[in-house]
Amino acid sequence: MSLQDLDQTLRNLTSVAEPVRRGGSRETWRFQHAGRAYFLHFYLPTNNRLTRGAAAKEFAALKTLQTLKLPAVRPVALLSGLQFGERKGDAVLTAAIEPATRFDAIAPTDHVKARQGVINWLGQFAKAGLGHADLKPSSFLLTGDGVMLADAVGLVQDGLLPEHLMQFAHAAGDTATLADRVRAWRALVPNGDEAPPRDRHSARRLRHDSKSAAVEHVVVGEWKGWFLAAGKPVEWSVASQVRVTAQDWQREWPILFKKLRNNELDVLKRDISGDVQAGQVTLGGVTVDVILKRPRNKYWYRYLYDLFRPSRARRTWTKTLRLFSRGLPIERPLMVIQKRSGEFTAEAIAIFERVPGQTLEELDLSSLSENDRENLFRRCGRSLRKIEAGGLAHIDAKSSNWIIFPSKTAGPVPIIIDAYGVRRLNHWLAVMGLHRLLRAMKKHPQYTPADSLHLCQGFAPRATPSQTGPEVSDAH
Repeated sequence: MSLQDLDQTLRNLTSVAEPVRRGGSRETWRFQHAGRAYFLHFYLPTNNRLTRGAAAKEFAALKTLQTLKLPAVRPVALLSGLQFGERKGDAVLTAAIEPATRFDAIAPTDHVKARQGVINWLGQFAKAGLGHADLKPSSFLLTGDGVMLADAVGLVQDGLLPEHLMQFAHAAGDTATLADRVRAWRALVPNGDEAPPRDRHSARRLRHDSKSAAVEHVVVGEWKGWFLAAGKPVEWSVASQVRVTAQDWQREWPILFKKLRNNELDVLKRDISGDVQAGQVTLGGVTVDVILKRPRNKYWYRYLYDLFRPSRARRTWTKTLRLFSRGLPIERPLMVIQKRSGEFTAEAIAIFERVPGQTLEELDLSSLSENDRENLFRRCGRSLRKIEAGGLAHIDAKSSNWIIFPSKTAGPVPIIIDAYGVRRLNHWLAVMGLHRLLRAMKKHPQYTPADSLHLCQGFAPRATPSQTGPEVSDAH
């Protein structure tokens, strides 16, 4: 690599690099140079003593892995005081590994191979006396040569601790199964229990997930709002594949609101509690089908409540974002925008990406294979279980609030499309979401007791099946 040519590329980086991840104090950009791909991990200046020198620490960690011959991305350079557009900071340059697939994006057919590869890699890691305090599925790449570490941020010299595995299990909540966690725990914790213990810091990790979401502020005339700029790519979301900017919404919102005001959008629902309409916007250069939710208060006293709390649109959007950031299958929150009059929110609208598919209420269950049908109901139960495991409850998880997305690799996947019924979990709300879905499915003419069993087994996989419960016994 010619240093002169590389220096010229870095000077023009803002015009040739594509953002991979933005938000927080570390940004990742991808660019091409001399026919090869590279990643630039750019660290913004900070006064925080704990994050000062983070670029140098990451570069040193990658060099350590290279010295120990542990499979990891190759560090190319440490760039101190890099002028990146109008900003100046430190950066780490690494060579891209292509072709490669992130562990959280692999096909189900490669899951067993990738899982064993990650366990073997962590075994080598532990044998070398190293640990990693910020492990997540995206930290690993599956290549033709096996598994490689893609992210050395969080590398420590204290060895691989049970706490590190707990953090990894939490981050892999929507990727790894319970069996995956048990296998990893048995293989990596000497003289450990047969199964990993309960994560005592689960609540703290969940709060961190919500706070670390890439939410940015936008102002469009007298409207002010918040939008999700980036997140984990998911199959049912086109917007998750691109980076969304404030300029996108400053361009699209006036057009969308004009159509809304002129009744030019498709009306999906209109009643006393509000409107739900469908339209399209262009975000990050791609066309995205969107759902606009414009709630109204049914009772006059709720307008008084709204003087002391966020609007219903914002509360719904925030709850959806909370579940989305935890890796649950839910409609992608795009933006919530509102207009205020003094201390009162005059109007508020929440925008979500439209999930393709049919609602569970309308789905032709007889058209599914036996295996797909079982997986569908187990996945519904699993989603409700994960919501409650995070200290929340979805008390309105009826069949009309699920869209069944036809995944090309995983079959029918149930996606939650209305999170307004999410509440903080307490004794009275436990299992209420499951009961609500069971009651709603009783009205489906093709629903059977076997479907009820699979739904309950997804919610409580270790429970003993019983037909004594009123919801299960009356399911058909």
